[in-house]
Amino acid sequence: SDEILKKIATCFDTVIQEQNFGDFVNKIDRGTLDQVLHALLDNGPECSYPILNLIPNSTMKEFWLPLHAFDVTAQSKSGYFPQNTQIGAHFREFLKDGYRSECEAILTKFAKGDMTRRIYEGSVGICDGFTKVLIMVGICVICDHLELTRDQMALPGVKKMIESFRWVRCAYGHFDNPAHHYLHALRIQHVSAQKQAPSAIDFLGAIKEAVGIERRMARAGTSGALKDVVSRCVGEYNRMVTK
Repeated sequence: SDEILKKIATCFDTVIQEQNFGDFVNKIDRGTLDQVLHALLDNGPECSYPILNLIPNSTMKEFWLPLHAFDVTAQSKSGYFPQNTQIGAHFREFLKDGYRSECEAILTKFAKGDMTRRIYEGSVGICDGFTKVLIMVGICVICDHLELTRDQMALPGVKKMIESFRWVRCAYGHFDNPAHHYLHALRIQHVSAQKQAPSAIDFLGAIKEAVGIERRMARAGTSGALKDVVSRCVGEYNRMVTK
């Protein structure tokens, strides 16, 4: 097990010397990614907790989703991937301990979806916890990239790690205005002592996404001018932080 885990770590170190880890994960198309995730995870243990199958209409404090439900493109959170240094600070923890569900839940957001409100593969966005999800998906992609054999994947340490990725503990905070999910994600980083403060890129990405949504939603009698929309978004963010 230790030898295989070291191979995975070495591959990660090589990747981040050349490119952002998020770009590496997304080099394969979504269909192929889903095949990789299903092949590695579907034989794992069943979930003994409530699984969410439909997009919720209200805030939910806890539910569980399969790893393949998450969108791992840059648009999943704010248009930017976490920096390699941030991912690298936690990558080996996942190799050693797997996914620890007792830690903070992944805070999710959902696209409008179709009339069925069904949750599809790659349809769940992330407000907080993107680094965790990207690491778990990325480890699966590395295992496929290294062409690890079935026997290698069955080694106790590797098997335990991969099986821990199958189900992910989540939460959902409902906002009538979808732009507020981006502002809420910034707020969490700002007010939590356990999290790295949002960088200028984080702030820019979240405000840019929120502004784009606000301009598309601008109603009659509400200014859609860029400066006015930016002012509304920044004002709402400041209100979230100080309340």
